[in-house]
Amino acid sequence: MRSIVNLLRDFFRSLFSSGTLSDDACCTRYPIILIHGIAFRDDAVLSSWGSVPDRIEEKGGRVFLSGAEAWATYEENAALLAGQVERVLEETGSEKVNLIAHSKGGLDARYAISKLGLAAKVASLTTVSTPHRGTTPADIMCGLAPDEENILYKLADLYGKLLGDRSPDTATAIQQLTRDHMKQFNDEIQDADGVYYQSYGSHMLSGFNDPIFALTHEILNRHEGANDGMVSEASYRWGEFQGVVKGKINGIGISHLQVTGAAGPIISNINIPTLYAGWISQLKKKGF
Repeated sequence: MRSIVNLLRDFFRSLFSSGTLSDDACCTRYPIILIHGIAFRDDAVLSSWGSVPDRIEEKGGRVFLSGAEAWATYEENAALLAGQVERVLEETGSEKVNLIAHSKGGLDARYAISKLGLAAKVASLTTVSTPHRGTTPADIMCGLAPDEENILYKLADLYGKLLGDRSPDTATAIQQLTRDHMKQFNDEIQDADGVYYQSYGSHMLSGFNDPIFALTHEILNRHEGANDGMVSEASYRWGEFQGVVKGKINGIGISHLQVTGAAGPIISNINIPTLYAGWISQLKKKGF
């Protein structure tokens, strides 16, 4: 009984606590742009970031969203990001921005930095669970549905248009996440000098942690090892790897979706918005 009481106490502490962060912990030199991953939009009813932006602002940060599309290719989203960076720089009067990107958003950002002239305008890129080396589920999907006219892709494109996408291209977006494609991507898209690259990720411990990713978690375990249900640790490590986000409750890990705050602010007794605020406070300490 005592252990249950302690668990509930810790849960509510984590729910309402902002940790030990000061009120200006996120007051970085450069503003923050959050970049979502595939299947989300900034203006959708279900926000990719949950209450993360609110927590950043609560701690003194200037935070903006990327305006990326849900099912666009990384070339398309990189162009949208480049436009947003220009708008943020004009609005804030800043010389540079800090980018924080989840999943495919990290690839959009890398492409924009290296190919679209953003290197001089980006101080740092933090990627979270980004498939820098591709992911087995994308390999399998493209193997099962190699035809770009497949009904599954067309339905996803329709979903994207309903959300507001102007140019959804699900077939290409998924093909770009395959391991073979990402080998080519990494050969062509080199990290830019003067930009600080770092990465984070999370682990699911079992399919019960997030049933949405139960099957893909098992597939990834067999083919790539430890993973968050969509991307393996071997794939999401990039730049200066800052470590794996681990749950505080035995047996309950944190999935690919949960690590963004979209599934709720508290996962396995981890306050996700405060987690991001802590990461941003480290960027501040580094002078970014």
